[in-house]
Amino acid sequence: LQEMVDEQKLVEAKLRESEARFRAMYENAGIGISLIAPDGRVLSVNPVLEKLAGRSEEELMRLGGQGITYPDDRDVGRAELGEILAGKRDSFQAEKRYVHKNGRVQWMRQSISAVRQADGKLLYLVVIAEDIDERKRAVEELRQSEARFKAIFENSAVGMGLMSLDRIVLDSNPVMTAMVGYSREELVGSSPAMVTYPEDFPSSTESFQKLLSGEMTHYVAERRYVRKNGEVFWTQISMSLVRDPQGKPLYLVGLLNDIDAQKR
Repeated sequence: LQEMVDEQKLVEAKLRESEARFRAMYENAGIGISLIAPDGRVLSVNPVLEKLAGRSEEELMRLGGQGITYPDDRDVGRAELGEILAGKRDSFQAEKRYVHKNGRVQWMRQSISAVRQADGKLLYLVVIAEDIDERKRAVEELRQSEARFKAIFENSAVGMGLMSLDRIVLDSNPVMTAMVGYSREELVGSSPAMVTYPEDFPSSTESFQKLLSGEMTHYVAERRYVRKNGEVFWTQISMSLVRDPQGKPLYLVGLLNDIDAQKR
């Protein structure tokens, strides 16, 4: 009998220790955590989640998760949640927008996990919320920036080309291909030497090296190019070096204007 009592005390001690660990993690975690009943009621939220939502625990318990979800995102994760309630899965992740108390819309990544009894009955859900608003906005800004550049590149009235640091053509716009008489496929992967007038290539190489060394950030020059049909024509070329946020060179952007008529 004493052994049974000692074993029971040991089990209770381990349970208290486990609950203490969870409580310490719950209260002091750097991410938002909430406990949700199977019927959707908010049972508890930690301080970080209160701060992320701009609302008190009482407000969050009253409003529930759907009450602060951005209207267009209220169905995000609904099917996966149904599978948890049906016992078909135990966890899932979703990204959705929430509305801060001040009206600001913000992105969160949620990890929802089921806590079940030994017989599989769902006790409650643990929802971990991570603020990903800054990353999502940065990704969207990058997408818009790339879309703007693509629109300019494809529809520019001047020739535009991209060149790698080892002087290989990465891309050329329609005006550039029409100017030199080569197709995009013929230009991409080739060297600029293919279209540069031989006597002007050494000065082009010198300018290129100054860009890579940091001696210049860009340059403008008048040079001759050779069309596919052998015709020589004058251009004004503006070449700039594109760097990453740390200053590392990535590639070069060149603008080409046909000034042959003016020169002649």
